[in-house]
Amino acid sequence: MAPEDLLNATPIILTLIFSCVYCFLGYRFLRFQLVLAGAVLGFNLAFMICSHVYPGQFYAMFVSAGVAAVAGALMFMTLYRAGIFCIGLVAGLMVAPAVIDILPKAPSGFAGDALLVIMVAASGLAAFKLHKAFLIAFTSVIGGFGSVVALHLLVHHRFDARPRDIRLSYRESVDEYWAAILIMIAGGIIWQLRRRRSN
Repeated sequence: MAPEDLLNATPIILTLIFSCVYCFLGYRFLRFQLVLAGAVLGFNLAFMICSHVYPGQFYAMFVSAGVAAVAGALMFMTLYRAGIFCIGLVAGLMVAPAVIDILPKAPSGFAGDALLVIMVAASGLAAFKLHKAFLIAFTSVIGGFGSVVALHLLVHHRFDARPRDIRLSYRESVDEYWAAILIMIAGGIIWQLRRRRSN
């Protein structure tokens, strides 16, 4: 891998590591994971934006992404309940499109978008209101989807991952590697439940 590709792939590698940790240890270290989620989210968003505003200027990209990572970590640390709600939103955002696609008569256009928003909002509220019951499942879902999609981006050399590339990798991962996603989710839930009971 060329040094430039390695730098471009840094957000994807961080997402892959974070997703694996989230899948198997998301509930156990919830507060730390929220801080880490805020940092990774801030870093990735800033890196993606700066890679288009300042193409090739890696120092400016990493400094901006570093500042955004600190800001994201502080935001998620201070807004604990909002972070819980965001976990539910992200889990819903990962699962809802795949669920809608397998419906016998999948809605499209406005109806499909409305159903997606309702499902995502419902998962966010479920995490917020019933977080003890749902967070193990939600963190495993986020980790399972995130790790497989990130690995798909790396394998297919989509290092400079733009939103279009991420959507494409999500679709391809769901279509081709759904079994791997389900295994990751099931493994994460089982592992976290066993760890919780042992404690």
